[in-house]
Amino acid sequence: MRFTKKKIDYRNRIVALDIEATGNHYNSDVIQFSMINENRKQLFNVYTCPISFPIGYLKRLLKKSCMVNHITYEKIAGRKPLFFYKESIQKYLNNADVIVGFSIHNDIRWLNKNGIHIANNKTIIDVQRVIKVYSYLQKKQTDWDKLYSLAKCAEYCGFSPEKNKLPLHNSLGDAEATLYCYEYLQSRQLDLSVGRTDSEGKPLMRKEDIDKNIEFLKRYSNVLKDFSCLDQAKPTINDLSDNEVPDLEFAL
Repeated sequence: MRFTKKKIDYRNRIVALDIEATGNHYNSDVIQFSMINENRKQLFNVYTCPISFPIGYLKRLLKKSCMVNHITYEKIAGRKPLFFYKESIQKYLNNADVIVGFSIHNDIRWLNKNGIHIANNKTIIDVQRVIKVYSYLQKKQTDWDKLYSLAKCAEYCGFSPEKNKLPLHNSLGDAEATLYCYEYLQSRQLDLSVGRTDSEGKPLMRKEDIDKNIEFLKRYSNVLKDFSCLDQAKPTINDLSDNEVPDLEFAL
């Protein structure tokens, strides 16, 4: 009997993606990657093992990062690195209309490290930035640099990880929460272009642009709920790693 390889349709209107990594420092790498489409279909959900680190050093990184994402060395040992899947991931990104993420510049940095790139002409939306802009409009925050965690944004938009059986700080759960928040904000008829980024995840709309259009955007921000639940931040992997640049350890 002759078997033919199943043909995959890489076209999706929206893809939401998320990455769990060994940290947020310059030499961190991917340990889980997930991507879903607008119908909640899993396009990817893989645990990966970076090969750029000595085993002893990788174990040291994971000992810290697993406090947040619960991914241990035993969970990824023997897995393939992310770049093994780059051809398929690239096809999904190339054929998507909209790419959605949360603090997506970090995800793009890790994708690029593994040879995966998003084209310049793609619509990329950072949900974290959308929330930030509309919170700024409603509360007249003086701290423009303030960022919110995905857990707080999910709570604000009414997403329940327990109900969906997808925990946060797992890239599949985070992709699901990010897509939910994107759809919630879109349903409020907000101008989501305030969260657009370039192919490196850098925002296309600056604070000056927001201030210039503040009255127009503010009319839409009035349909949002109160932002008080966003005030209390919980520790994230970024909090554990941002201020640390660990020394490389080459002991195996």
